[in-house]
Amino acid sequence: MRHAVLAVNKMDLADFSQSRFDQIVTEFGQAASVLGFQSIVPIPLVARNGDNLASRSARMDWYRGPTLLDHLETVDATPPAETAGFLLPVQLVLRPDSDFRGYAGTVAQGSVQVGDAVIALPSGRKSTVARVIASGRDQGTAHASEAVTLALSSEIDIARGDVLASVADAPRPTARLEATLLWMDDDAMSPTRDYALLLGPANAGARVSTVRHAIDIETYREREASTLWLNEIGAVSIEVDRALIATPYRENRALGAFILVDRASNRTVALGVVDGTGPEASTTPTRRLDGRAVAHVILSALTLGSVTLMMSGDAAVAVGVAGANVVISAMLNRIVPPR
Repeated sequence: MRHAVLAVNKMDLADFSQSRFDQIVTEFGQAASVLGFQSIVPIPLVARNGDNLASRSARMDWYRGPTLLDHLETVDATPPAETAGFLLPVQLVLRPDSDFRGYAGTVAQGSVQVGDAVIALPSGRKSTVARVIASGRDQGTAHASEAVTLALSSEIDIARGDVLASVADAPRPTARLEATLLWMDDDAMSPTRDYALLLGPANAGARVSTVRHAIDIETYREREASTLWLNEIGAVSIEVDRALIATPYRENRALGAFILVDRASNRTVALGVVDGTGPEASTTPTRRLDGRAVAHVILSALTLGSVTLMMSGDAAVAVGVAGANVVISAMLNRIVPPR
């Protein structure tokens, strides 16, 4: 969440006091300073009577900002995914006959057209887009959020979970994620326990190697921790047993959100967002996790999407931020401001 509206309602109960409004704005600004919002717009309201909702309030003539509806219509809600380099996580490899091989998925960011040079990750093999197919028809180009099938000019080895990317903007494969986790299991997180990490259509064996700190949900401040318990949020380092393509969640939700599944019980134990990635990984699978081979979890029906918060239309603006929403948005956007 990049933008927030602090909608201070029921100003009539404070006799439309500017000083009281300013006090609330100051206190909220101090509390939200660690949440990383790009903008916070405070608006005094009496929603029941429409004051500063759709038209200016004569009873709060000291307020010079926009009405709530005017502001929502002008917020820049362009997703970063629409302007970044092309990425398509492969969900399915289609080969109905020996003459056709297509790679189906939803464009996670950017756009692609026939003739574009692409690279398959994590293998690093390159090719050129020969066809862009959607709804059974060739359409020549595709943009972020479109479900398409790409056919390439040469046959290269691509499997479910791989990513097709523009050659110029290809991310690096990684075997380590720096992430923020919300722990959801009754059993505490264990650094010696094996988990399955599912990120979009990709999956890998994983261990939480380090807990950097937990986050106090009352103050949003960091505190020391060696593990995470039920409903706790923390910053961790995760080691995976194969090269993955991941991006920070603030840059791309499709490749920046994941879940952890306990391999023994098959319970979903945590949801997480990627804050950053470690060094470039080898494209050859390794025997990580104390040398034990880890079988990949096959959950072909599962597609991890983005976490949806209470928002106003397409503007992606949280209105009247309540305590619970603030905690969740802190986790999704990272507890420290973005770089």
